[in-house]
Amino acid sequence: MKLEMSLPQRPGLIYAMPVLDILVLVLVFPLLGSSFTTDAGVELRLPDTGHRFDRMERSIVVTIKGVRERQIYINRRLVVEENLIEELRSEAVNWQSGGAVGIIFRVDRRVPSGYKSRIGDMLLAEGYRVYDAGNPVSK
Repeated sequence: MKLEMSLPQRPGLIYAMPVLDILVLVLVFPLLGSSFTTDAGVELRLPDTGHRFDRMERSIVVTIKGVRERQIYINRRLVVEENLIEELRSEAVNWQSGGAVGIIFRVDRRVPSGYKSRIGDMLLAEGYRVYDAGNPVSK
């Protein structure tokens, strides 16, 4: 008695199922991963830097976060990009340290560098001293 295999030589679906499982996992984790993060306050991932700057008496902190919908904060207060300069002028009225107003510029590392440089150039053109903040590199 001769036994014959009833399956085709290369059953494609059996070999394709593990690949489909991996593809589903690759798609599901990034899509659901963003829903597990919390947005309490202005939380950023700052770029690493090798230098520190002296602490100022009173500084204005400008924070930018968000990749698609960018949000700009002045001292933890959300402002619209079009009103940024006017809001900074009203904050700078109370500047006590003398000289040009110092701004600590905190930008999330996920924000495109072109947007960061455009806002930074706008602040520099207004005459502010802009200090780029980052995480200190441990030695």
